[in-house]
Amino acid sequence: MKRIFFLIFLALFLQNIVIANSLQVEKIIDKSDIKTGDNVTILLKFTNPFGKEIPIKIIDRNVFGNNGLDIKCFEYILPEKRETAIAYEPIKPFKAGEYTISPAQINYTNPETGKKETINSNSLRVLVKDSGIKVPIQGITSIYRCNGINMQSTSYSSGGSFTMQVGSNIQQPNQQTNQLGQNIQNKIENNQLNQNTNAIKQQMEKQIQEQKQMEENFRKNIESNPEFQKKHKKLLNSGYKLKNSSFNPKSNNTGTFEYNYQKQNGETAEIKGEMENGTIKNLMSLTQEEKNIMLDKLRQNKKFKELNEKLLERGFNRSKIEFKQISENQTKIAVNYQNNLGENKNITADYIEDEIKNVNLEEEKEKRNNSNWWSLLLIPILIGLIWIYKKYLKRSKIAENTPNKKIEKPIDYKKEVKKMIAEAEELFKNKKEKDAYEKVSQALRFYFSNKLKINAEITNTELLKVLKKRKPEDYKKIKNCLNLCVLVEFAKYKANKKAFNKLISIVKDIVRA
Repeated sequence: MKRIFFLIFLALFLQNIVIANSLQVEKIIDKSDIKTGDNVTILLKFTNPFGKEIPIKIIDRNVFGNNGLDIKCFEYILPEKRETAIAYEPIKPFKAGEYTISPAQINYTNPETGKKETINSNSLRVLVKDSGIKVPIQGITSIYRCNGINMQSTSYSSGGSFTMQVGSNIQQPNQQTNQLGQNIQNKIENNQLNQNTNAIKQQMEKQIQEQKQMEENFRKNIESNPEFQKKHKKLLNSGYKLKNSSFNPKSNNTGTFEYNYQKQNGETAEIKGEMENGTIKNLMSLTQEEKNIMLDKLRQNKKFKELNEKLLERGFNRSKIEFKQISENQTKIAVNYQNNLGENKNITADYIEDEIKNVNLEEEKEKRNNSNWWSLLLIPILIGLIWIYKKYLKRSKIAENTPNKKIEKPIDYKKEVKKMIAEAEELFKNKKEKDAYEKVSQALRFYFSNKLKINAEITNTELLKVLKKRKPEDYKKIKNCLNLCVLVEFAKYKANKKAFNKLISIVKDIVRA
């Protein structure tokens, strides 16, 4: 009898699993023959089997032809009717080509099971043909409207060379979300596009033009500022060219901005700050040369050397280096390390008034807190040891006429450099490219510091200054080598075997000379 009841219970349980409902979503496009300049509408078609309203969160990216909509998160209440279609704002492709539009992701709570579920739509393949029509404005709009946060920003560009960022827009929770939800839902009914699409499009274009005009006025106010002009001109004279700029204006003369520059060799620089009622505040600039100086000084820092060695011994490899400028005289440096398990560690430091300070490993803070209780016990122990030393163990000084000094042999620095080069080749072979290039840089500094009899702890910047005066024939060659090493460390240049072998060959020739 018990067995029969168990089988009945099992059958009912399996039946509940089989008949459990879930949402379905399909991504569709309103046309198949698409040319540049056409208005293309992407739709999400939902099947709701529950017969009740379902709160959902949409994550979707519809970008093709250098234009589109990137929805980071959008809350929407799906109606109770079985079939509903949502139409996005029309997208005007700018560039011909074949594109893949990724699937939409829908998160919701199943009302029958009470469990959170995620469903994905299909992807779409879109072929855009060239119509010969030039589209003057393209923009990728990012939207986040979830959890009471309402943010939207659009990156515009014209011709691909000039880019600007329309500022984030944060409103009261649900205010704009509901409006967008209504606009989207009203555009489509039973899979038929609403007749008001053109009017909505015109209104959107008007808003874009107004925002662009405010952006242009804001830019002109920045670039007419004497302090900005001075920094801008200095970068141009140093060989930098303006790559792009981004703005976040609140009005014609208030907001934040950033200008990015780049040299032909990949070195970068930036100017950023904010403007308030026409007055520039916190204007900061940072060049690749300044970053190189900071990195040089960080490498020579005793605590950084210890922490770096500690992480390398634990199987971590240097991943990237980030610089965050706090003010004109303070920059935060973060050196990231990763191991094969995907674990991350950071060595952080402050560069303040031309000095490296506050070097720390992130995990050390917790360890220090845990050790505070027993570190206090060391104080009386140390006092006792000092008292014993003074009373019993202190010895008279050894007579000056009987020194016991060892005669140090001169360093064979060429031999040591060859060892460093061999280590660099081994590191590169083991896929530790950043460490390999750093070792080459170290070998060059060590070689010239001994050959020219200068400070053994010389930095790249200091070495180049000396070479420019004392070895001008080697200056340009060594500068290119050191710059390449730095670019690899900054992840500005992707290391490859051919370039590395050429670098090693140059260094070996220098040592043999």
